[in-house]
Parts: sequence; structure tokens; C-alpha cells
Amino acid sequence: MSGAGLTTGDMFKDPIELAKYGIGLRESGDQAAAEAVFLSLTRDYPHLQFGWQELGLIYSRDGRNDDADEVFRTAINVAPDDFQPRIHFTTHLTVLGRHSEAAAVLDAHESSSIFEAGKVKRFREFLAYLRAWPKWDALESANGLERNGLFATCADVEARIFAALDQKAPFSLVRLGDGEGSWFKLSPEDELAYPLLYSSNRREFLRIWFKDETIYDSQSFHNMAVSLLEDLRSTDMIGMPYSLRVNYEYHIGSSRGIPSVRNILRWLDSMPMQANQRYCSQDMHIELQRSGFFHRLFAKPCQWGLISCHPSLPALIEARTGARVDFIHLVPEEKASAGILGSNGVCRRHFPVVYNEIVSNLRSESQQGRVWLVAAGILGKRYCAEIRARGGIALDVGSIVDAWLGKATRPTFELVDEFAL
Repeated sequence: MSGAGLTTGDMFKDPIELAKYGIGLRESGDQAAAEAVFLSLTRDYPHLQFGWQELGLIYSRDGRNDDADEVFRTAINVAPDDFQPRIHFTTHLTVLGRHSEAAAVLDAHESSSIFEAGKVKRFREFLAYLRAWPKWDALESANGLERNGLFATCADVEARIFAALDQKAPFSLVRLGDGEGSWFKLSPEDELAYPLLYSSNRREFLRIWFKDETIYDSQSFHNMAVSLLEDLRSTDMIGMPYSLRVNYEYHIGSSRGIPSVRNILRWLDSMPMQANQRYCSQDMHIELQRSGFFHRLFAKPCQWGLISCHPSLPALIEARTGARVDFIHLVPEEKASAGILGSNGVCRRHFPVVYNEIVSNLRSESQQGRVWLVAAGILGKRYCAEIRARGGIALDVGSIVDAWLGKATRPTFELVDEFAL
């Protein structure tokens, strides 16, 4: 039977499936199609709040603020006891600087359980964070760092890496994403101001990286996070959140992304830069790939080291470039991407077991003259510091190596042929 003439409602009799379809359209960037889906959902199922809620997000992200106000209020009226539409409406109002209205919407909610009361308290911390660190201030910080004369282009980064290689000088490129940013500890006062917000975000990343949030109770992991900040004081090239990324996190009102990227910028604003240090985009690994840098790098005569979760990667590098990887440390795969990456058979915990072994090995001898490609999440940033401290060159290449193997672990890599090694 042909599907010609079928409406979206005909295709999805289940309103939940219809909502999922609309969310997929919205997150893929097809806002007009997503809006049509949610308009259909609110027309056919006006008693279900999630249609109104998702339509409100469409309007909010499109800057149609009056329309967003109206449908968010409708969502709350349809389900006054549901906290979720209040979260979205209050975030929308707070990002716009309408703080008193946001407080009124949130204060009208009565928590139905201890669990929900905790969610409300955490969300109030997020709103306080937004008030303290608004969007305009975050963009001013990002733009200032990008325009202060210390922000390196892709060509600049390549030139500095090759200069270090020719001189056998230590060098490190470390990129900071929202995972690392969630673990930035700026001051005791800041930690006391947002304890539930920070704890929730940090635990979420532990689940993403290790599928194990019990690491949160490990003092040694907290010490590692503090060491990461100290490492940055000698890092040659720091990949930072750029203004478009910052704008996006505020645009979607992300309670995880906003404090994570903003705290990176807060710390960089306060850090005195050394003469050898520069900033670059946190997506520098992608820019270097697109520029053809890695083929030029592999043509250089040197010793190669690799820290990643891919046992087949050394053979691929040699087959495609002729470069032989001499030193290899295999780490467990990122657990949130295990469905794409597959299991590599490393059953021991990355932290602290594998981590301590790699650090001990790196410290056991000079790394001078060696180039290490490091793809190991937040712990990879520490490996880069250990390599640089012993004279080596450490490049935090992250998920680009997944794309070399045809594994699209990030939305950017969906066109995997573009990123093939």
C-alpha cells in the first residue's frame, strides 16, 4: 500500500512515538518539519503536555518568545503537577533575563516527593548560575579569548607541532570539552554555591565515560581533576570552547553544557598565559583532519606512540600512511559509545587501574623524540601532561580516531568518508 497522502498522524498513531519523531527532526535541524509535527500533536492530543512543551522549545530556540510563553503556559496548565514543562519555561525566561517571571513559575510548583524536591533544588542552583553568568557575559569571554592575539589557527597549530618535532622539544595540545569543564573546580566558594548542579553533571559524565558513577566517591579521581588544572599551566596549545559553541549551549538552555563550558572560560580568563602558550578551537582535531595534517605528520621520521581503545588502529595507520606505531597503550572504550565502538576486551577499570599503569609506564623513561596520539577522554589530558613533562609531543586527538575507523561516535562524523584516514 502506498504511503502517498498519509499525514503524520496517520503514520504515528502512538503520540509518544510521534513526539520522538518530532524531537528527532528538531535535533537534526529541521525546525519547520518538527514544528508541524508538534502542532499536529497538540491538535490531536491537546490533553498531553509534552506536545505543548516540545512546541515551546521550538519557539524558544527560534526566538519567537511570545509564542513560546503561550505554549509553555499551556503545557503547565495541562499538567500542573509535572515539573518538566516548568523546567523548560523557567530556563527560557532565565536565559532571556526575565528572572522575576522565572522565579514565579518555579515557586508555583509543589514537589510531590523527596526525589522531586532534590530536582527542584538542583534546578534552582542552575537558575542561580544563569543569573550569575548570563549568556552575554559568556560570549564576551569567549570572544575576548578568541581576539586577544593568542588564538591560533589550524595552520598556526600545525606549524608549532612541526617546529617542536624538528627541535625534539616538548609540546602538548589538549582540548577541553564539556566533560572536562564539568570537573573544573574554580574555588571553594564556587563549589558551595552550586553543589547539586556540579555533582549531577560530574556523575553524568562518569556514567558516560566509565558507566560507573561510584568513582565520584574516589578522592584520587578528584585529585586527578585538580591535577588537570595544574597541567594546563604548562600546556602549549589549549583547545577551548569557541563562541558558537557557547552560544549553542545557552540557546538550548543546557544545565550540563552551560556551566561546563562557562567554567572553562572562567578559568582561562583567570590564568596568566606563558610566552609559549596559545589557545585554539576545541574542535582542532577535526580542523587538522580536514586540512590533511595527519598525513603530513605521519610522513615525518620519528617514533610513534598511541593511547586509544582501538586495537586495530596501529595496523590501519601503518597500512594507510606507512608509519609504524612503536608504543601502544590500550584503554577501555568509552561506555556511552560502546554500541558503536564495540568491546575491545579490556575488562579492567580505566580508573584507577589502567590509568595508574600508563602513568607509571610513561614516567619510567624519556619521551623525547616521540609523538603520541592520545584518545582517552578526560584521563587522556593527564597522559598528555606526563608525556610533555618527559620531553615528548602529545596530541589530544580524541574521537577523530573513531572516525578513522569508520565509527561515527559524534554527530560530526556521520559522513565518515570525509574523516577516513
